[in-house]
Amino acid sequence: MYAKVQGPLFPPRYYLLDSVRLLALNAEVLQGAARKQKRLIHFCQEPLLTGILWHILDAAHSQVAQASVPILVHSITLPGGADVFWRSLDDDFNADDWRTRFAAVEKVTLLFRFLDDKTVKKSNILK
Repeated sequence: MYAKVQGPLFPPRYYLLDSVRLLALNAEVLQGAARKQKRLIHFCQEPLLTGILWHILDAAHSQVAQASVPILVHSITLPGGADVFWRSLDDDFNADDWRTRFAAVEKVTLLFRFLDDKTVKKSNILK
């Protein structure tokens, strides 16, 4: 009756990121945690937030990028987020391997493709 679909339509990573996006942006979970536990959020930036989100941006899975860009932009505004983001960006653009530099250009392109202009206009940190 129904046609079988080979493989997942969206990778499981998409569904996890979409859930985190809903919690972070709609329920303001990260913003509340940043107010109460500033040092914890600063500590978690590279291994759990900005560093990981920068690493998983990939043009091959644009639906994952579409879900992760709003979280990445939000995490940049949290304590320590801008430092981690610029360090990751600088490391990738100044890498010795050309593939890493090319991937960095691709990631920045994805970032600007899925960036919401209203978010940037409202935030003084992002301007």
